[in-house]
Amino acid sequence: LIGANGAIASVLGAYIFKFPKVKIDTVMPLLIIFIPMQIPAIFYTFWWFVQQLFYGIGSLNIPGGVNPLNSINYWAQIAGFIMGITTMRQLQKR
Repeated sequence: LIGANGAIASVLGAYIFKFPKVKIDTVMPLLIIFIPMQIPAIFYTFWWFVQQLFYGIGSLNIPGGVNPLNSINYWAQIAGFIMGITTMRQLQKR
């Protein structure tokens, strides 16, 4: 479980490093209306990273919660995302 989350997040980090100006098609909910939009990939992944960071920090505040292993998932995704970016940076220098 931890390996899969970190691996997917690292692919996401590598993608955003390699293609920062790509637009992503998404649907934004506005009350009961769903609006199709194109959002820059850098904004989309930045928002995802901030969410994972807040979820990870929030999971630290629950002592002995229902499933304490779930808090590791958020930190694995954060670490995987950062590792994907740094790996692509190192490969690009070569």
